[in-house]
Amino acid sequence: MAVSDSLYTLLRDTSLELIRHRSLPELLPDILRRAQEFVGADVAYMALRDEAGDVMRVAYYRGTIRTLPEDYFIRRGEGVSGQAWATGRVVVTEDYLHYGHRLPEPYWGSMRAAMGAPLFVNGAVWGALILAHTEGEKKYTALEIDGAEQLANFASLAIENARIIDTANAEIARRKEIEATMKRNEVRYRTVLAESATPMCSADPDTLRLLEVNRSFLQLFGYPLRQALNLTLYELAPYDQDTVDHVCKEALLERKVLPPFVITARRADGESVEVELRLQLIRDIDQMIIFILFRDLTEQRENKFLKVLQETTLDLLRQRRRDDLLRSLLNRCLALATAPCGFIWLVAADGSSIAPHLLAGYEAGKDWTPLQKGQGLVGRVWETGAPVVVDDYTAWPDHLGFASSLFFFAVAGFPLLDSAGEVAGVIGLADTRMYREFDRQEIQYLEQLARLASLALQCGCE
Repeated sequence: MAVSDSLYTLLRDTSLELIRHRSLPELLPDILRRAQEFVGADVAYMALRDEAGDVMRVAYYRGTIRTLPEDYFIRRGEGVSGQAWATGRVVVTEDYLHYGHRLPEPYWGSMRAAMGAPLFVNGAVWGALILAHTEGEKKYTALEIDGAEQLANFASLAIENARIIDTANAEIARRKEIEATMKRNEVRYRTVLAESATPMCSADPDTLRLLEVNRSFLQLFGYPLRQALNLTLYELAPYDQDTVDHVCKEALLERKVLPPFVITARRADGESVEVELRLQLIRDIDQMIIFILFRDLTEQRENKFLKVLQETTLDLLRQRRRDDLLRSLLNRCLALATAPCGFIWLVAADGSSIAPHLLAGYEAGKDWTPLQKGQGLVGRVWETGAPVVVDDYTAWPDHLGFASSLFFFAVAGFPLLDSAGEVAGVIGLADTRMYREFDRQEIQYLEQLARLASLALQCGCE
């Protein structure tokens, strides 16, 4: 992958600043400065949509812009920034004087050339980064346009991370208040349970059958009330029954609020959801019950995935050795999906077979022989060029005996493509836990990471 040294340095330094978790008032002006210096712009500004989302206002600016009044705003479609908002794409004009979407005078009359890149928050345009020249002619190069777009992506990630953190902090504060209420008045817990937006339930300490649930619990897991009250915690968390059993026994012994722990629960529709649990053993009138609070970790998983994408992209930009890239990406896939085993198989140079190249979580044995197209899950992915996901490999009609002996249950494989679009290998994960299934979100994440692994194959050094 041929990348300009200047662009590589710019993206590396900006990424490091992003990782340091600086505040937005510090980070966004710094990104704006880097973009202005990279392009050599006379004017640079960042416009963000207001709370209502109807207009954009200039939040940060540098250069020769006339002082804007406090009530100045930009509508969708107005100027380069408004067009970036309307189209969701980078907008470039090298003749602003005759640009059909010019912003009204007198503030922008000196601009001669300009480009704007959209800022995305949760998939929607929430602002724009604008770079402009006021003197002479300016022809923007492809490298300058790409650099501006990449820096806009970093700004988007910073804004999105800040929102996630704010939401998480607000949720933590709200849950702490709920827990304080529980400690002050345990016998009134049903009021808290019924009214809270936090998913909650109570369970019998002996059987772990659910006794009561609130509306938020039903919304999170998708169960009707009658069905929910026939569940046990074991059935709610079939992949982590040992963990649930251990923590509940500890709650009975300690009789206090235990540290939170994470499990993979199963919704009514069969989809998996990662949740954090807090347990406390309390007395309800004449009996002891286990009181449980749940927190949906979907947003946290999304943030973890974004971090994996960022780290892997930086590894690709550094042009590391191919196997180092592949090994690092495989380990990140394992961590993201909390799977114990992973593998990468590569097609032989003559295209005659496919053989294991990297394994994680288990050792290569004498039975790991090269496969032909269509053989086993790996061969099926090679043959079809499409992902193959199996919930119970032991019951899969085309399973291979030696792989079945490893007690794989959930297995997922994804194609690795060469520069010509042909299958050059297969990357996949395997789980030995019964009832474990890769959910829709995990599969989408792993498909995207497989594309990055394909780039590693194409671009990494031998």
